[in-house]
Amino acid sequence: MSALALGDFLLRLFVAMLLGLGIGLEREYRSDTPRAAGMRTLALVTMGSALFTLISAYGFAAFHAVIDPSRIAAQVVTGIGFLGAGAILLHKQAIRGLTTAAAVWSTAAIGMACGLGLYRESVSATILALAVLEALRPIESRLFPRHLLSHIRIRTNPDSTADPLVAIQTVCRELDLAPRKFVLQEGSRGALIELDFSVRHSDELIELTQRLRALQMVRAIRAEVVSPKGGVRFTSPAR
Repeated sequence: MSALALGDFLLRLFVAMLLGLGIGLEREYRSDTPRAAGMRTLALVTMGSALFTLISAYGFAAFHAVIDPSRIAAQVVTGIGFLGAGAILLHKQAIRGLTTAAAVWSTAAIGMACGLGLYRESVSATILALAVLEALRPIESRLFPRHLLSHIRIRTNPDSTADPLVAIQTVCRELDLAPRKFVLQEGSRGALIELDFSVRHSDELIELTQRLRALQMVRAIRAEVVSPKGGVRFTSPAR
C-alpha cells in the first residue's frame, strides 16, 4: 500500500477532530457539571483513533513489509474500552456516565472511519449519534420517566412524647411513598431518622419534605436528591 499524501493525512485528522468535537459539544451542553468526557476529550478520541488507523494502514508502507493493516486499528477497540470505563461513576447507588462512555466508544469508531477516508460514512454516523443523544431524549423521558434517589434526615425534639415513626408512616402513606431504606438512632438530643426514597421528580420530594417539616416533633430536616444533572440539596432550618 502506497504512502498517503500529507494533505490527505491532515485532512482525515482534521475531519475526525471536528466530528468528535460536535459530539463533545452535545455532551457539554447537556451537563451542568464538568464531564469526564467533553469537547476536548472526544475530539482527541476521534483524532487519536484516526491517527492509529492511518499508522496501521499507511505507516509501514515505506518498509515494504507484509503486514496486516488491521492489527493496530483492532487494538483501538480494546484500548478505548478502558477510557470509556473511566467515564462511568457509581454515585450513591446510582450509576452515571454510561451514555458518555458509549459516546466515547462511538467517536472512536467514527475516528477510525475518518482514518480510512470514509468521510460520508463518518459524517452520517456522527449525525445518527447526535440524533440518538438529542432526538431520543424527550421520547425516553416520556416512555420511561426517571426515578430520582433522595435522602432525608430528620432530627426530632427530645421533649416530644409523640411517636415520630407513626407520624412519618402516615405522611408516607398519604403520598403513596415507601422508604427504600430506614435508619433510626435515638439519643438525648432527640432521635435521628434517615430515610431513602425513590421519587419521580423533585417536586414530589419537596412536598414530602414540607409535610414532614410540619410535624410538631420535627426540629430540623435535611433533604437531598441525586438527579441526572447532579446533586440538589435544600435544608429546612431548626424551628
